[in-house]
Amino acid sequence: MSNYFELFGLPESFEIDLAALSSTYQQLQRVTHPDKFAGQSEQQQRIALQKNAQVSDGYQALKSPVRRAEHLLSLRGIELAGETQTMQDMDFLMQQMHWREMLADINESNDPEQVIDDLNDEVEQQLRMLTKSLSESLQV
Repeated sequence: MSNYFELFGLPESFEIDLAALSSTYQQLQRVTHPDKFAGQSEQQQRIALQKNAQVSDGYQALKSPVRRAEHLLSLRGIELAGETQTMQDMDFLMQQMHWREMLADINESNDPEQVIDDLNDEVEQQLRMLTKSLSESLQV
């Protein structure tokens, strides 16, 4: 398995410098771009294509908080059960039902924009809380 943190010269941490990630990605893309190997052997072109794909995969994984957390866990030998795990989490299901009810109530509301703002605030607050909890849980 590739360690994308090593590939991008970043510490294995949930909290990363996204600007440094982006900058390194652009540099690696320039170095590994298949067009640079057009005059090389077929094997060298294939290797460049594989390296370029690995750089793209790594960038996509590290720029996404969820995929970054999954990558960190996989580096530690922990494979997630995926979405099947969430279906057993009653708090998660109750939260989803609450938000669906808020969405359903928008059309009947006297102030639908306020309902949307309230829902947005709740989702953003939940996202901040979960991201903070995830970051703390992944501290090495």
